[in-house]
Amino acid sequence: ETERAAIILSRVGQGLFRKALMTKYRGRCVITGIDHPKVLVASHIKPWVVSTNDERLSVDNGLLLSATYDRLFDCGLITFDKSGKIYLSSFIGDENIRRLHLTSNMHFDLHLTGDMERNLEYHSDVLFVK
Repeated sequence: ETERAAIILSRVGQGLFRKALMTKYRGRCVITGIDHPKVLVASHIKPWVVSTNDERLSVDNGLLLSATYDRLFDCGLITFDKSGKIYLSSFIGDENIRRLHLTSNMHFDLHLTGDMERNLEYHSDVLFVK
């Protein structure tokens, strides 16, 4: 057989979280500016699994990223400081960094609000692969 039944947990409120981030970032990826909703991901800065219920749904705990950059952020291969400066893990590799059109001196407008600075510090300190 190639299918099986499974019990899953659904992330209640994820749709509202995404909608709030779409509004905050005007429907554009923070890094690329891509505005196609099908490739944009509502990324949690502090992961869902270690967040409180309030943090899970807070716009201060999110970034709107296109799929590739969401995956890099989620894996801790990129992170940001409060000024929007991007940090690139050496584990990405120089050639891949070039392919991604990233440099270590880039800054992005993260629309810093509320607890976002604290969440970014968590991401940088705990998740970022140095």
